[in-house]
Amino acid sequence: MSLATASAVADRTADLRLKLLVLYLQLCMFGPIERFWLDACAPDVLVADRHPVIDGPTYLPVFSQRLASASGGPDLSAVDPIDLDRILWWADAQASRLGRSLDPGQLIAELVGLGELDDGALLREVPAWLNCGLPDLVLQFVVPPEAAAARLQERGDNRELHENVRTLAVLDARYDAMAGRLDQASFRRLDACQSPETVAELARQAIDEARAQLC
Repeated sequence: MSLATASAVADRTADLRLKLLVLYLQLCMFGPIERFWLDACAPDVLVADRHPVIDGPTYLPVFSQRLASASGGPDLSAVDPIDLDRILWWADAQASRLGRSLDPGQLIAELVGLGELDDGALLREVPAWLNCGLPDLVLQFVVPPEAAAARLQERGDNRELHENVRTLAVLDARYDAMAGRLDQASFRRLDACQSPETVAELARQAIDEARAQLC
């Protein structure tokens, strides 16, 4: 829970640099976990609610634009010392994997630079940064930003920094940009304003069609 706790600290303190660092480190956990389940269970289908090679290029330019004039590292003073030790260990492990020696501030600076690339270059660079490849199928559950914000309001939990109508609209456009860069067969947009049962059935159909094409 160390990264989740630090993410909550970033939301509470409105620290975009800490939020970016935590987001990157969270995304880097996907590849090792994915490989574990594939090796351990050999499933026909592995479903995840997010994917770093899609989310990374979606979120990075948004953070880069807002942090372009910032400098220095994140404020880590509000992070629990035990959580901080684990976070810094994981950050150092990623820097070592990339063949670099980076402190958190330097790592954030490189991530900001990565987010300034055009979408094509970003999609080429991100798999190495995040230690995993593209999925076979992406299902984008489409909800208008205003409706998404209303759902978040109803949920009543503490919101993350990006969970407002303006940023949700920007992210929605970013996901559309990613869809334009991928083979249309691998990226499906599903209307998530329908009933949960209808959306689930559409998702199952899309997965079955993708499996048939891959076999």
